[in-house]
Parts: sequence; structure tokens; C-alpha cells
Amino acid sequence: MNRKKGFIVLIAGLFLFLLIGCSNTDSNGSADNGEESSDVVTLNYFDWFDEENYMTEVIAKFEEENPDIKINATFVPTNEYEQKLLVNMSSGEGMDVFALATAGAMSTYQSKGQLLEISEYVDTEALDNISSLIEQVKIDDGLYSLPYRSGAWALYYNKDIFDEAGVDYPDETWTWETYREMAKKLTYEGENGKVWGSLNYEPSSTWWRIPANTSGHINPNDPEDLAKFKEAAKYNYDLAYEDQTQEPYSELVGEAGKDYTGRFLQGNYAMLFNGEWLVEMLNSAMEDGGNQVNYDVAPIPYTEGEEPTSVGAMAVAMVSKNTDHPEEAVRFLSYLASEEAGEIMASHGVLPAWQSDATTQAFVERLDQPENAEVFFERSIINQVPVDDPLYTEGMEIMKEEASLYLLKEKELDETFNTIQERIDAEVLDK
Repeated sequence: MNRKKGFIVLIAGLFLFLLIGCSNTDSNGSADNGEESSDVVTLNYFDWFDEENYMTEVIAKFEEENPDIKINATFVPTNEYEQKLLVNMSSGEGMDVFALATAGAMSTYQSKGQLLEISEYVDTEALDNISSLIEQVKIDDGLYSLPYRSGAWALYYNKDIFDEAGVDYPDETWTWETYREMAKKLTYEGENGKVWGSLNYEPSSTWWRIPANTSGHINPNDPEDLAKFKEAAKYNYDLAYEDQTQEPYSELVGEAGKDYTGRFLQGNYAMLFNGEWLVEMLNSAMEDGGNQVNYDVAPIPYTEGEEPTSVGAMAVAMVSKNTDHPEEAVRFLSYLASEEAGEIMASHGVLPAWQSDATTQAFVERLDQPENAEVFFERSIINQVPVDDPLYTEGMEIMKEEASLYLLKEKELDETFNTIQERIDAEVLDK
């Protein structure tokens, strides 16, 4: 009788085992992976379309190395991105991590209390390579983002024009005064028309301010910085009108001055200063059948007596204060800022925040020209946009409007910058 009961218990146990096994297999006998384990955390990540090609690869690598985290990425059309963020922030739901193209835009969200302070979650030793950039994105000693992409301006030059004029190629010793003097030697009447020593931009742009940026002056709402912007405006004005090594700004109004890529590829401009993105623009245009120009890059000039630096706008990633998964979110942020992610970005022609032999090689090895593309990695970067002033954009708009009148010779220098200061005081700082 006991044997019979034991047999029944054995059969029941076997049946239960088979029942459980069947519930975990599909009709083909394979394990059911259709549902994620409850141990997997899903993070909602928002970014803009321009980053989708390399960010998709970065995310796949992160998920491979962090199987407990799933990234649900949403890439929004660039012209709709800011509005999408505002909607999500207002609802307080649906977003754990998001990116911004410039660190300066972060202050708007931080000032509204919408960002998580992440210091306690960040392993700063692991991110020592970008420690100087991390310091630049802090707000009131608080850390609300990590930089993952950088930018770096350089001096682009047409080697054939330098050779024809008998001028040595620019190098790391060039100051802004050197640039000005060499532009004079590189301006002449060529066989195919006027050769300009320097290429300038439409008067409504603010790229004339770059000489001030390389000295660490970035915010027009700061009177000391505004004084340096005044010097930079005069520098570019003198290149165009006193030295006549740049075209008059009146000839660059509207669309005429915006296509700096096409103008440089005409082959009658010796130099210009621009960011790393111009490499892709020049090379793509030439690959598509555009005029071929033998060009290279050198470090951007600096102000004599100061430390040579470059400038650029850093892209940053942040965590929403409403996230339910702060540790996992910061782990993802830290990966975006890492060397491994940086190598992936660099292989797509994007300058990562992490500067090392590996990221430099990934950026350079894909290029036939410029020959010296490594210069984008050789100097420390000054962030062009302040992270702690939500009123920066308003001040810049005023400066852009008024300075364009000066560059067009419609107002005098002192009058222009007195008006800028008065308008910033009345319309921005005291409103």
C-alpha cells in the first residue's frame, strides 16, 4: 500500500515538472524570450535625429555590456526637439535621460528644478579624462549633466595658396596677430581673380567673436566678456575694411554669406577658422563632385601671452528628476561619456568629449584629408556657451543684432557696444 502511494506521488511530481516546463517553452520547444525579465530596467532616452546613426550603435554596445538595462530611444526631428522636451518635462512622465546639443541650454531646465543632481552616482575616477569638461558644466557646484560630445575650432587653410604666396603653413605658434599679418601676405590678385587671405561670415552670424572665446570670454551678459567681444568685433572689422583681407560684410548679407563651405571650395580663400564639422562638409562636397581643394588644418590662433586653447560647444546628457531609476540612468550617462562610446562617435566623424589615442585614431583613420586632423584633439576646450546663465541666449540675440550694424558700417564701434550694454541691462538683466 505504501508503495502504491509513493508511486502516485512520483507520478504527480513528474506531471508537475512537465507542466512547468511546458509553460516556459513555446510551441516549437524553444525558451520564451518574448517578455523581458522583471529584473531588466527600461530607460526612456530622448535625442534628436542628427545623432541617430551613431547613437544607435552606442546604445547597442551599452545594452550588450549592461544586460540589466534596456534603452528605449526616441529620436525626434531636430526642429521639433525642444518642444518635445518641454512637453515631456511639463507632464513629468515618460523621460529618464535626454541630450542637449549645447551645455548652455541645460540651465533652462536646471533653473526650473527639472534635472537630477547626479554627483552621488558618478564615478569621477572612471571619467578622469573629461574632468576639466565636467567642471565646466557644473552649476553652483552641482553636477546635472555629463558631456559626451565636444567641439573644437581650428584654422583651415588652402595649401596651394600658401605655396603660391611662399608663406609657411600655420602651426601651433600662431597668434591672432600672426593670422592678421599672414592674411595680408595671402591676399593678392590671382590668375582667376582676387585671392582673399581670410574668409569671413555673414554679418548676422556671431562667429566673429571666436578670438574672444579663445581667451575664455563667452557671455555678453558679463560686462568684462562684452568688452572682449568689442575687441573681437573690431579685429574682424579691421580684417575686412582696414586690411582688406576679407570681403566687405555688405557683400555677405543673407544667403550670400551663409555657404562658407561652397565659398572655400571656390579655391580663392587662403584661410578661415571653423569647427570640426567643416571637415565632413568639405569632404562630402568634394566627393559629390564639387571643386577639389588641397586643404589642411592647424590649431586655432590664440591671444599672445595667454595659454593656447580651442573652443567648442559641448553636447551633454542629463537625467530627469522624475526618473525612477537614477543609478541605471547615470550608468548610461557615464557610458555615453566613456572612451568606448567616444571611439564609436569618432568613427562617425563626431568629436567626442573623451580625448585619447584611441578616439583620435578613430577620428583620423577614416580621413584622407585633412592630413593633420589630430589637431582637434590637441588642446583643452573652452565651452563657448555658459551653463549657468539661462538669459545667455537673450543677450546673444541683442549682441548679434547690434554688432551686425557695426560690421555693415552702419554704426560706430563705441556706439554699437554702448547700445548693446544698455539693451542687455534693460531687456535682459533688469526686466
